[in-house]
Amino acid sequence: MSESGAVATSPAVLRDQLVDIATASNPGLTTNLPGTLIEDIVSTDVGALTIIDQARVETINSISPYGANLFMLNQLGRIYGVSQSQADNVSVNVVFSGTPGYVIDAGVIVSDGSYQYVTQSSTVINSLGYSEQVYCIASVSGTWSVPANTVINIVSSIPSGVIISVNNPAVGIPPQEAQTPEEYRKAVMDAGKIAATGMAQAIKTYIKNVSGVVSHLVSVQQRSDTWKVIVKGGDPQEVAYAIWQSCGDPGILGGATAGGTTVDVTIYDVPDSYVLTFIIPVQQLAGVQITWNTNNTNLISNETINSLCSQPIADYINGLGPGQPINIYEIQYVFQESIKSVLPPAYVINIEVLVYIDGFIIPPETDTGIVLGDQEGYFYAGSEDITTVRG
Repeated sequence: MSESGAVATSPAVLRDQLVDIATASNPGLTTNLPGTLIEDIVSTDVGALTIIDQARVETINSISPYGANLFMLNQLGRIYGVSQSQADNVSVNVVFSGTPGYVIDAGVIVSDGSYQYVTQSSTVINSLGYSEQVYCIASVSGTWSVPANTVINIVSSIPSGVIISVNNPAVGIPPQEAQTPEEYRKAVMDAGKIAATGMAQAIKTYIKNVSGVVSHLVSVQQRSDTWKVIVKGGDPQEVAYAIWQSCGDPGILGGATAGGTTVDVTIYDVPDSYVLTFIIPVQQLAGVQITWNTNNTNLISNETINSLCSQPIADYINGLGPGQPINIYEIQYVFQESIKSVLPPAYVINIEVLVYIDGFIIPPETDTGIVLGDQEGYFYAGSEDITTVRG
């Protein structure tokens, strides 16, 4: 073993070890005469030993999140309490209102008129006539948007004499693809850092392991004397429990002060109870208009440029975390990289970027190239929201 891990043994050393073992039990054995059967067997065995020794090296050196094969990575994940997330359907958080004391069981079906969603946990209408937010998953797979205040129908039967209504205060959550091995490897590595990096890393790691949570839309922000935990997706009860497992003092958690929605969930650990607070981020619709030009004499249409750059730029925006600004210089870079197959960067002579947030042009901060949004929000853009103009 060296500082770099296990090191392969050279074939010459392996041959010497093999010959020493053979001659110890057969004194006088000659193994180096060319063309003999014994020499042929020795050479063949050394080849086999080399392969076996390399397997030893690879096995030892794979006992790390950096190089583990998938089986070993899953074993390491179990040690850290991190499982590889699977694909989820479209989901949405809803709030029930109506008769105080009425219990809404898991499995209640609600609808936006087009699609149905099933509650994943039970809740109760409190004395004020409202329930906590309940996580619901679509009953069918696919991709569609769920605007706020559209899930207003209860499909399941309600007893007579009980008045219940439902609504989703925030937009729904797109379907989550199964976690790739690379993403899972990073999650395992992050989980292993908890003891060394403190509370914020611990909270993020535990929350990201909750089914339905959008991993890049998890943020732990320090604000004066409070901490804001911002989470998009996942069952509120499970999210709160994850925070309770990882937060040293629930009393330091603060609610929304900008565009986010405050969620308070009570966790019971008999005989005690704790109120866990986190924030669901507000979605901000983003758009980009790029004015570009070139000195290339070849005919390049604006439609071609737009078709090449629109999705990559939208992907960049949609990958930003809560409170993370849009960087105009990064958009310029993504633009050049996405169109270089038809227009190399050397021939681009103009790139001007306008950023829209919720329909309004927002200029960058003074002396910077960053455009700020709500610190408790995240940006969303479709490819149709990215437009280009040659000029």
